[in-house]
Amino acid sequence: MRRPVCTIDTSSVIALDHIGLLPQLSWLFSRVLLPKAVRTELFRRRNMKDRVRAILRDYTFIEACDDYDKAVADVLLIDRGKLGVRDRGEVEAVVQAAQVGAMVIVDDRWAGHWRRSTAAIFTELSGCSDGCWSSSAPLQQ
Repeated sequence: MRRPVCTIDTSSVIALDHIGLLPQLSWLFSRVLLPKAVRTELFRRRNMKDRVRAILRDYTFIEACDDYDKAVADVLLIDRGKLGVRDRGEVEAVVQAAQVGAMVIVDDRWAGHWRRSTAAIFTELSGCSDGCWSSSAPLQQ
């Protein structure tokens, strides 16, 4: 069975990299797509800029990808802005996932049925039982 493709938002990249599990995403996904806004958000962090470049260089399954409709992202961002949420990276990750038929790794319920939480990914990659990690929402596929 072919492993699925996913997109990922900024906070999930940071969290999984921090605990050393970003490379292991290849066990679950054939490709991990980083939308432009996610890369921009990561590059704003001094300690992540060089790290992201190294990740993109060293792990060929993690790819910079801008293959999504930015106008749709703009509309969703305006809609979410009414709720006080302005996270372009997360919006682009969800739009890209919807348009390329991928899953999305985010820490927000808004992403809907495309979402897999960072906590769920951690649990799968680490083999950790339910007692050692909690997630705000169950794994969705």
